[in-house]
Amino acid sequence: MKETEDMQYHEIAEALGCSIGTVMSRLFYARKKLQNYCEIFMKTFEEKWTAWLDGELSGMSSLNLKLRCRTERPRKRRSATHTSSAPS
Repeated sequence: MKETEDMQYHEIAEALGCSIGTVMSRLFYARKKLQNYCEIFMKTFEEKWTAWLDGELSGMSSLNLKLRCRTERPRKRRSATHTSSAPS
């Protein structure tokens, strides 16, 4: 709301029904989290890019390089017991 709607802290607090301090705190921690994600992404990208330039990733296309530079997140596992049964 602060960045997209150009709202002031007091307007956001009123809209959310919380204090101005809460709004400021939540925005502070959200910005820190975003900064951390950006740093991880840039570090990973720089490592992959350098390896690619040095020939260590010679078979890797530029599109594949971009896809492999995403931050590591655990993948959701599908249940192995998922079966579909047809009605009799």
